[in-house]
Amino acid sequence: MRPGRFSPSRCEAGMDTLDASSPLFISKLMEMEFTMMWNQQERAVKALEQRARRKAKSVGLVAIKSRKGVGCVDNLCGFRILDAILGTIEAGERFDLTADEVIAYCSAE
Repeated sequence: MRPGRFSPSRCEAGMDTLDASSPLFISKLMEMEFTMMWNQQERAVKALEQRARRKAKSVGLVAIKSRKGVGCVDNLCGFRILDAILGTIEAGERFDLTADEVIAYCSAE
């Protein structure tokens, strides 16, 4: 970036006033990189969960993910597979299926 040009992202991060060799600059840069990496990982997990839901729907099932915390004994914060018509539980009674297990279960159907 040429000197004198305004950059909103650098200004918001408070990096315009820092020297590139200062420890504060380096820590801000590492924090921004970690945030970007975390966001990419979160998007990948959500994409896998959505793929599991679509796979279940394609074979006439419904994949439901628990949104409750880990505080319950019967809730393991994973997926449960229901029959779309009857509403009966096919697998994952305790929300104990991962997205990969949902995809594998639906592939076997």
